[in-house]
Amino acid sequence: MEATTVPRRGPIEGTSRVLRELLRTPRFKKTVGILIRELDPENAGLLVKTLMWEDPEFFLSLLGAAPDVVNAGVNGLGELVAQLSNFPPGLLASFICIILDGIDAERLGRALGDTARLLAEVRVGGGEALLDSLSDVLRRFAAGVTGVSAAPGSAPVSAEGFVEALLPAVGTLAAALGREASREGSEMNLAVGRLAEGVKRIAAENPDFMQSVVAPLVDAGRDALAGAGTTQEAS
Repeated sequence: MEATTVPRRGPIEGTSRVLRELLRTPRFKKTVGILIRELDPENAGLLVKTLMWEDPEFFLSLLGAAPDVVNAGVNGLGELVAQLSNFPPGLLASFICIILDGIDAERLGRALGDTARLLAEVRVGGGEALLDSLSDVLRRFAAGVTGVSAAPGSAPVSAEGFVEALLPAVGTLAAALGREASREGSEMNLAVGRLAEGVKRIAAENPDFMQSVVAPLVDAGRDALAGAGTTQEAS
C-alpha cells in the first residue's frame, strides 16, 4: 500500500483546510462571487505603492519572503495545470480564450519591458554573483522543463516534446508580430531595431551561446527561408 504524504503544517496548508469547509457554505461562495465581480485590477499599482512607501522597512521584510511566495505560486500553478488536464480540450480552449481576451496585454508588455530594464540596471551593479545566480536559475528551469510529466500514468514529456507542443502558439504569435513589425515606425518596428542592436552586443559578449544556441536556430531559419522561396517560385 502506498504511503500517504502528510502536508507540512503552515499558513497555506491551514488555509486549504479552512477553505475546504468554507466551500461547503453557499453564502461564502456567493460572497466570493460578489468580490470577484467588483475586483478593481487597475488599482493594483496603488496597493503596491502603499506597501512600498507607507512602511519601507515592513515592505523590505516582505521582500525577504519573496522566494517562498514565488514558490507557492509556482507550486499552485503546477497543480492547477495538472488538474486542468482532466477537462476536455474543447472546454479548456474556450476557457483559455475567455481569460486571454480579458488580459490587459499592453500593460503586461509594459511591465515585462520595465522588468527587463530593471534587470539590466541591476546586472551592471550586481557583478558576477548575480550572473551566477541567474545561470543557476536557468539551469534548474531547463531541468524542470525536461522533467515535465504529461497526464497521470503517461511518460514524462521531453524537452523536444515540450517545444513541439509550443510551436503552434509560437507560429500564431509570429504572424501577429510580423504584421506589426512591418509597419514603419510602429512600436514593434522600433523594438525590433533595438533588439537587433542588443543581439549584436550580446553576440560579442557571449560567443559560446551564439555558437551552441543561436547558430543552430539561424541555420534552421535559413533552411526555412530557402524552402519558402522555393514554394513561392513554384506557385
